[in-house]
Amino acid sequence: MKKVNYLFLLMMCVMTITSLSSCLGDNDDDQRKNYSYLTHDQRMQMLNAATGNYTGWMYYVNTATQKRDSTALNWQISGKDSTLTIASLPLKQFANYTNNNTAKDVLNNTPEQNLTATIYAPYVIRTEEWNNQFYQYSLVPKDLKLSFTTADNKKCELSFIATQLSADYLYYPIMQYYKGQNLFYLLVKDLKIDDATYSINNAFVVRTKR
Repeated sequence: MKKVNYLFLLMMCVMTITSLSSCLGDNDDDQRKNYSYLTHDQRMQMLNAATGNYTGWMYYVNTATQKRDSTALNWQISGKDSTLTIASLPLKQFANYTNNNTAKDVLNNTPEQNLTATIYAPYVIRTEEWNNQFYQYSLVPKDLKLSFTTADNKKCELSFIATQLSADYLYYPIMQYYKGQNLFYLLVKDLKIDDATYSINNAFVVRTKR
């Protein structure tokens, strides 16, 4: 877990430096006024703002058919320990995104599972966003995996990734919070059943409100 956290924090630093470098350019002094460097208390303020119980939906939009597959869910954020918990993640939501019948059967017939993720507040934020209390965090599922056992004792593991690159989009696991509403992505890599691994490779959108 420490290795996952270290690698993810390193990625966050690289993303921040890259973003600032591309934005600042030659007018460093003027452009830096657009950003605020957050104290520990301010970062905790961001985390506490999102604390609470939510209801919402997880969905995937098929751009070819414009069909939106959605599933209702409940989840909770704790600002104290920077933890997000989805009380009942519907695994059947992922069943349509694997071509293997065995994987489909497992996902469709496994009960909903608890998913825990860690939220990371940034060290730098746009001043306008801070003033408007529009907050963005990085969100990483615990150990980048969700382990469970089927009714017939098959050991399974749903794996997540920190970024997803496709022909058209680059996704990061960023959660946005504004006026009691959240939006973030779950980037699902694959499903492992015993010794076999089945690809999923899709980003699923989670939208919630208090």
